[in-house]
Amino acid sequence: MNLSQLEILHLLQETGYNLTKVADKMNVVQSAVSRQLLMLEDEIGTPLFERHGKRLLGPTPGCAYSGRSNIPQSGQTQHPGISG
Repeated sequence: MNLSQLEILHLLQETGYNLTKVADKMNVVQSAVSRQLLMLEDEIGTPLFERHGKRLLGPTPGCAYSGRSNIPQSGQTQHPGISG
């Protein structure tokens, strides 16, 4: 898994699983996002999302990916165990 794939997972949740919007936010073509997502699923060995045709419907039932990420937004820093 690489940082681009993590960013894709985060943006998918943020955009309601819309690959075109994710591609726009990342300034890449939609096929590049699809390819990265398929590579990640291949690496993990299981589909992460339910698909209906070309549409993503959300995480597959029983998938450990909850759609929530703790990726810091730009300008934010996270330190485990430190609040405030």
